Amino acid sequence: MKTLFRLLTSTIIVCATSAGYAQNVSVEFYTPSIARVVKAAEPGLSGNRQGSFAVTLQPQKVPVKISQKGSATVYSTSALKVSVDDKTGAVKFETARGKSLLREGTFGFTRRTEGLDQDAYSLRQSFILEPWEPVYGLGSLQGGQLSLRGQSFHMMQSNLEDYCPVVQSVKGYGIFWDNPSPGDFKDSADGMSFESQVGECIDYYFIYG
Repeated sequence: MKTLFRLLTSTIIVCATSAGYAQNVSVEFYTPSIARVVKAAEPGLSGNRQGSFAVTLQPQKVPVKISQKGSATVYSTSALKVSVDDKTGAVKFETARGKSLLREGTFGFTRRTEGLDQDAYSLRQSFILEPWEPVYGLGSLQGGQLSLRGQSFHMMQSNLEDYCPVVQSVKGYGIFWDNPSPGDFKDSADGMSFESQVGECIDYYFIYG
């Protein structure tokens, strides 16, 4: 399948087909080392319509070099290489020198058919970590284990636990999952994943350095 893209200063809109969905994959560089990735199940959506309740930073004008590597289109800044598979829309992150940082695994959209959130989606995105790679974060938790590897959490605020959907790796990058609805974090042999009960798009920020 042919992949189309537009380069608007620092924003690339990639149109791909995967898992039966005509999805838009948007990669937007806020700085040379911060990339926002948005995946939508419906054409024309490049983000949640209500906007972000957490992010106040505005994207800078970031020079982006575009190249082709196998079946992927690579968008390079002075700090990052972000590759988008032309067929599946899967995203991979590397340093500017080509050191592997993180790659996406599977993703999913499940349309909600009833209730106040009818016609929105439940969302899931997984990421493939190195077997040895600890990750930390998610907020103030009571489990007593620093590394999140092999653990799962239902991310809903309570008197004892205060969740913030941010994880940081010892490889020098972090991920902010930008969705305010209740959801789940899970790390297993299948990968590390975020899942949200309600949303219009998969929306996250990759932060390096």
